[in-house]
Amino acid sequence: MRPHGLNWGDSTDEIVPMAKPNYSFEKRQREIAKKKKTDEKLAKKQAAKDAANPPEHGERAPGEADGENPQ
Repeated sequence: MRPHGLNWGDSTDEIVPMAKPNYSFEKRQREIAKKKKTDEKLAKKQAAKDAANPPEHGERAPGEADGENPQ
């Protein structure tokens, strides 16, 4: 017996096959998440390393422009 208020169509005994899971999509999503997590971890380590070892007087920080004034 069907729950009241729901219209399931004309056939009462029709079985609709369920959709198959797309394992390759799920695997790709896991790989992307893992790579993102790894990249974030490496960036965090690099930031901690840069903060612990500030550039000396003659050295430039990474990303610093050559001879340009940011004003």
